[in-house]
Amino acid sequence: MKREERDNGPVSRGDDRDRRWFRAWLRDLCRRLLILALIVTVADDLFAQQSVPPGTKSAPIEFNISAQPLGSALNAFAETTGWQVSVPTELVAGRTSSGISGAHQPEAALQALLAGTGLTYRLTEQCRHARAGSHNPDCGLAGDR
Repeated sequence: MKREERDNGPVSRGDDRDRRWFRAWLRDLCRRLLILALIVTVADDLFAQQSVPPGTKSAPIEFNISAQPLGSALNAFAETTGWQVSVPTELVAGRTSSGISGAHQPEAALQALLAGTGLTYRLTEQCRHARAGSHNPDCGLAGDR
């Protein structure tokens, strides 16, 4: 087999074909992994925590959220219920929640966590996928600023 001089020394044409094939295979693999990562990201957003439409009653849930900063209490509430809670950080800064324990409807537990904080909440169908910082005044928590 004829040999050519390369930077790394003599390389046969067969080795060069193998390298080209491997690079093409690796590029294809990277493209497929990138597409898979994008699909997983989109699917995660679609099937992630979903808000509950207003007026929907759900089964009581066992809560064990101690008195703590309001932001932490709302995070614990979201983890316990699977609800999405959107609130600007500046609204919860410096506020504390008295916590809640025992079996409660999620909406009642949220009311208890917000009691005495000056904040209120809204559950709306149009806010199913609302994010913090949304410009929709009907989404998330509201209060004095």
